[in-house]
Amino acid sequence: MNTDMYPLSFSEAGSISFTGAVPSGGSVDVYFRFERLPHPDVDPAFDTETVTVTGSESATYSVVLPSQSTNTFSSFILYVVTQDEAVAVSNVVVSSDARSGDDSDSSDTDSGDAGSGDTGSANGEVPEVPDNEEHAPVINAEFLNMIK
Repeated sequence: MNTDMYPLSFSEAGSISFTGAVPSGGSVDVYFRFERLPHPDVDPAFDTETVTVTGSESATYSVVLPSQSTNTFSSFILYVVTQDEAVAVSNVVVSSDARSGDDSDSSDTDSGDAGSGDTGSANGEVPEVPDNEEHAPVINAEFLNMIK
């Protein structure tokens, strides 16, 4: 566990952006969860909206994080909802300065979006990694999940 990135806080709205693909070409639902501490001391906790990762080509996805006031979080979890399907997730960037509904978020590659639930660009390009002085650490990992 990378404890250097904790605690995370979102006194203003934030966002998560990541690159995702489904090797089979299908679709997989994922969401992220923030908890005060790992189980059993999880409260306060919140879940993001579900994001559907679609297709075998890498695409950029993002989800808006609502303001959490003065709460801090030291547990950050990715949940794969869809069973029996592999998903690759990489270049996860947690940002604490998103503007809900504002299309000027630097990690957002889509134009004319509506903010929350944005599925970004399907152009297969890896997103630019923002300056870490303004963002939490970048998490680079791949998750291939096969649940039977």
